[in-house]
Amino acid sequence: MQDPIMFVSALVFGALFLFIATMLLVSIFSQFSRRVYPDFEPDISVVVPAYNEEKNIMQCIDSIFNSQYLANKIEVIVVDDGSTDNTLELLKKDSRIQVLRQDHKGKVAALNLGTKKSKNEIIAVIDADTSLDKHCLNQLVRPFADLEVGATTGTNVVRNNNNILTAF
Repeated sequence: MQDPIMFVSALVFGALFLFIATMLLVSIFSQFSRRVYPDFEPDISVVVPAYNEEKNIMQCIDSIFNSQYLANKIEVIVVDDGSTDNTLELLKKDSRIQVLRQDHKGKVAALNLGTKKSKNEIIAVIDADTSLDKHCLNQLVRPFADLEVGATTGTNVVRNNNNILTAF
């Protein structure tokens, strides 16, 4: 009876090994085959959901406007999700952004409201505790020059990594 068990175990191990090896090779090769996209700077909307982010929100907004993306092509929408701190008061002082307010319904509801109110076809979503690199928006948007591209993603730096969840 051990022969069939050994055979199945070897088969499962072999399939798992091939899968992992294939994924590793694809990952390695993808690092060397970067597509170069042309300069492409359409109007974009940046939606930022915020809940009790008075310590981070202005750094986030500043990082958006300090990017190399043309400021007159950026619509920034911040959705205050019922903050109980001074987030809303800080946001109201900045005329560069559109501030929307809702009762505390959560991040998904805030994102839905922000995307519904955005006027541009390309929408970037960032968290209020995130700072954008000055090249981030350009790099995120450029692939859209290819009409077959439907979405892009990037890496962000989170400032409030004070627990294991936010550190990851």
